[in-house]
Amino acid sequence: MNILGLNISISRRQPATQKSLALSPDRWLRGDDVPPGQVLSNAYEQVVWVYRAINALAEQVANVPFLFSAGERGGENLITSGPLLDFYARPHPLLNRFQYWELRVIWLMLRGECFRIPVYEHGRDAARIRRILLPDPARFQHIIEDHELIGWRYTGLGPQTPLASQVFLPEEVWFERLPNPFDFWRGLPPLYVAAAAAQTDFAASAFMRGIIENNADTGIIVRTDKWLSDEQREQIIAALRDRKRKAGQADRPVLLLGSVEVIKPQLSSSDLQFLENRKFSRSEICAAFGVPEEIVTTTDHSKYDVMTGARLNFIENRIAPLCSRLEAEEDITVKQIDPRASGWFDLDSLPILQEARRNRLTAARTGFEMGVPFNELNRVLDLGFRALPWGNRGYLSTKLQEVGTEESVEHARGSSELLQATPGDAPAANPGEEHPMAKLSSGRPLPQSAKDDPITRAAELFSGLKPFRSSNPQITSKLRRFLFDQRRRALARLASPVWNPAAPLIDISEETAQIEAQLRHVFEAELASGHPELSAEAAAERLNAWRAWLERINGRTLQRLQETIGQGLGAKETREALSQRVKAVFNEAASH
Repeated sequence: MNILGLNISISRRQPATQKSLALSPDRWLRGDDVPPGQVLSNAYEQVVWVYRAINALAEQVANVPFLFSAGERGGENLITSGPLLDFYARPHPLLNRFQYWELRVIWLMLRGECFRIPVYEHGRDAARIRRILLPDPARFQHIIEDHELIGWRYTGLGPQTPLASQVFLPEEVWFERLPNPFDFWRGLPPLYVAAAAAQTDFAASAFMRGIIENNADTGIIVRTDKWLSDEQREQIIAALRDRKRKAGQADRPVLLLGSVEVIKPQLSSSDLQFLENRKFSRSEICAAFGVPEEIVTTTDHSKYDVMTGARLNFIENRIAPLCSRLEAEEDITVKQIDPRASGWFDLDSLPILQEARRNRLTAARTGFEMGVPFNELNRVLDLGFRALPWGNRGYLSTKLQEVGTEESVEHARGSSELLQATPGDAPAANPGEEHPMAKLSSGRPLPQSAKDDPITRAAELFSGLKPFRSSNPQITSKLRRFLFDQRRRALARLASPVWNPAAPLIDISEETAQIEAQLRHVFEAELASGHPELSAEAAAERLNAWRAWLERINGRTLQRLQETIGQGLGAKETREALSQRVKAVFNEAASH
């Protein structure tokens, strides 16, 4: 019997689930007294949700470009011309490339399997395939001998079939199927799972059609107290039948003589609920095929954000696995035409997946700015890029600096204010109180409480250093870069196994020469553009003063390093703790 597009043999002693693919031309549950149009014989032809769900899958797969590449899959080795593309443009004289993939998916959804018969140019040994046939899988019967598949028997009924009845060897048939845990040789179609929902929807549709064709009349009951003869019954039935007209036109009045009562039943709440349950049947059918309802129809929940998420989920979780399945089976066909080539679906070209990749790239950029290596982001977020040689290293922006605790931030802010002022630049905090910078420059000793104050300690350390005020941003940038490199060299010496605590971490003369070489041309250009009236002697004097200022910077930095290293060694701190002290010194120097 044929149920929902499947040829199914049903026995009275055996459930229908035991015989899923037996060949029989009978129609399922078709009686002599039932009109053919009211029996569900082929769900793909008679149930709109089945048709739309299967076609949504087939059309989406066919819409994905199928590309070819030589060797490794990738855009650099794409094959853009040749016999491979010519064949797939027209796999059969009656099929184009779009119809080819559509028919493949339709057979998988209807039968759970797909048979492809390759037809070669001059027999089986020829290398070139002329065309491919995709006959109905229900007309194939597997031949098993000693628990091995030895052939396929094809039954072509009549001259209208694309092939005559014959037996194929297993290697002459390209057979693909959906997993079936109950039958090792055949596939299990999703349509078989959706059979009950399709029958329910078809019954509800037929009931609604009958109501509409009868002008919402569910039938008339004639009641009489007397026994009517056959002629009287025929007269009453003819009168009532003549009263009814086709849908959309009013009924005629009818006159019945005698003690005859006409009762017209009304639609009950259960009848209306039966029609409402079509929504649940639609949901079951869509669930069986893995197609969201928003794809096949407009539902009550078809909002923009919901439909966008449903389409993305449909592509990623339904179309992508189905394309991977087809790629694995299609590799046989591709290798028959070009042994070096491989075919694959370019899912990344779909607009909705391109938008999803842009969102992942935005997240990857955030992670990369946090120092996460690119190759790690490529693997976690599935960006689709190749592994890069430098991708295993993390990078941070040079503008980032260590913040520290809240107290250190306040102290650094206070130190910056003190260092940018001269003894006469700002008034004292209270009238009559001398500025701390003035005490430092006068050489008078500070009280113990002032020495313990971090702000005063920073002012004492850098009291002789006035910032070089200039509008040229290259000076500040290069100074900070120099301090960063200087910190790296100091940390390298500290981490050296042969490090001598008595030896300085930086060489003042060497460091001064390096920073002088980096900034000399900047300062010369600054003097030339800002003070063109200066003589050569005056310009040289200013450059010497600038060189001495740089040397004092290195001297103050070395002094602070020796002090903090001495404190750490006195407290018996580890190399890691000493490294943190060194970093703090350079962060303090860079902020001033």
